[in-house]
Amino acid sequence: MLTIKHPTIYNGFNTSIHAVDLRETCLLLMQTSPALADQLQYEILQNDKNELLITEDKLSITLHIETIGSVISELTRLGEQALQTPSTAVTSKKIIKELIDCWSQLAEELLLGVEIADTQLH
Repeated sequence: MLTIKHPTIYNGFNTSIHAVDLRETCLLLMQTSPALADQLQYEILQNDKNELLITEDKLSITLHIETIGSVISELTRLGEQALQTPSTAVTSKKIIKELIDCWSQLAEELLLGVEIADTQLH
């Protein structure tokens, strides 16, 4: 069993994301999963506007881990659906792939930043 030693990580994860990727994700989710789009937008608005850092085209924000996972799950579902639908435009598939890569990178950063301790299985 793995135990996460960083309890505050559940409150949110401070990360950087390209503003364009965040905007495209929100627009796509509004069409496919409005509740998740609303949750993502709510979390974005919860960030203190005075603390938001914009460097180059990246936005430094705090997002809940559950939301990051839900976004990855929904994008994966959309990607699978796009691959199974021959009429899906190549550009749509490319956008979904790029967004999956972006959000997966966020998850990887999260995992690298969390201190995990191995515990004995009982």
